[in-house]
Amino acid sequence: MTVPSSVKIILVALLSIELCYLNYLLFESENFQADISDSWVIKLSAIAYFYVIFLFAQVHYRKGRYLSLVVWLFFNATIMINGIFYIQEIFPPLYFQYSFSGSLGIYGFLLLIRKDKYPNWLRIFAVTNLFLLLPCVYFYFTKSWELYKWLVYILSFTPILKSFVFLETSSLDSEDILDG
Repeated sequence: MTVPSSVKIILVALLSIELCYLNYLLFESENFQADISDSWVIKLSAIAYFYVIFLFAQVHYRKGRYLSLVVWLFFNATIMINGIFYIQEIFPPLYFQYSFSGSLGIYGFLLLIRKDKYPNWLRIFAVTNLFLLLPCVYFYFTKSWELYKWLVYILSFTPILKSFVFLETSSLDSEDILDG
């Protein structure tokens, strides 16, 4: 059974909203661990997050972009490690945070140098992410926390752009069926 593209895009959009909410809790919560523990929505979204990782990994695998696949998986592993530290109310070591930003930057670069059909949603996602990530890192180091927070909130929604790649893969799948 194939999941329709629209369902995949909606799932990514819902997870983006959830990611924005998690970032809000991270910045504003008095008791982050209790807020996370009390929320069944956050626990449910963790399961959906693994599915979305799989969906995008499948896109890279189908296109034969194995380096992008490896960086995608590494990037998500750093997100999970950082998340575990934050949930345990431990501030993650800087090298985990740098690996998160660094792998996102490398992933964006890999998506930029690949050519695909127009519109190239992976490239649009990469440009948007890098456009937001560079000032985000700058504001982090200059301790401009308000600007940093807003950029993090905006970055939470960029995966929606990337999810439009599912429209391309579904059209390719339907063309295979029609041609066969």
